[in-house]
Amino acid sequence: MCGGNIFRVRFVITALLAALVFTGCSKTALGVYDPSVPSAELCTLEIEGAFTVTEFDQKSVEWFGWPAGATIQIPAGDHTLKMDYATSSNDGKSATFYSADGIVLRHTFEAGKTYLLYPQVYGNRVSAHIAEVER
Repeated sequence: MCGGNIFRVRFVITALLAALVFTGCSKTALGVYDPSVPSAELCTLEIEGAFTVTEFDQKSVEWFGWPAGATIQIPAGDHTLKMDYATSSNDGKSATFYSADGIVLRHTFEAGKTYLLYPQVYGNRVSAHIAEVER
């Protein structure tokens, strides 16, 4: 009887870990930043890498920001994004944590287009970039 309980516990733990991995790798659609803006005046922003957008035009966003893997529709125009970056690496001997807070990026977004926000890391420095995505 004891062996059956151990099997069930292992199964549940494995299932929970698998669910966490699969949901962590998926895209999160956050919807529209400002629903009062007509859909013809919106563009799409996809957030990649280890960024979390914390401010949009000097206004805090959501409780925990817009996380990596998220997609959100924002109004076209000139906007300022403020974000944090956090990631880690492990070579088997030691773990290293990298972070940068308060990275600011300004960009002009065009309606109907899709943009990708992504990091570039050079040594111990990180920079934010936006590229238009062809669909």
